[in-house]
Amino acid sequence: MSDPIISKILCPKCGSSTTFIERDYATKERILSCFMCGMRAYGDIEIQKILLPQIEAAKEKQLKRVQRLCSWKDCNKDNGSRRNARTNSKYCSRDCSNKNARYRYLERKKIGG
Repeated sequence: MSDPIISKILCPKCGSSTTFIERDYATKERILSCFMCGMRAYGDIEIQKILLPQIEAAKEKQLKRVQRLCSWKDCNKDNGSRRNARTNSKYCSRDCSNKNARYRYLERKKIGG
């Protein structure tokens, strides 16, 4: 199963993520409510109008995400070539990060004396 495109529904009025969807038992329709400002959207059509721009923005954000390669110069974890870096990191693994730190330490030691 793939990850959801959006994890939180943002309120169109105040922008907070404290929204929830409930079902009205009398009319059997869904209601989107915001805890912060009290905004309510009744029915699937109104909820869809709120969700579509957020889904499109999330898809554009996913497309803009660029795959970076591991920053360690001698990384060969992917069958002799560099592996993609992890999210929010410059390196593919903790091992490459430590190797780079040790290398920089030795380089500073050579220069300093």
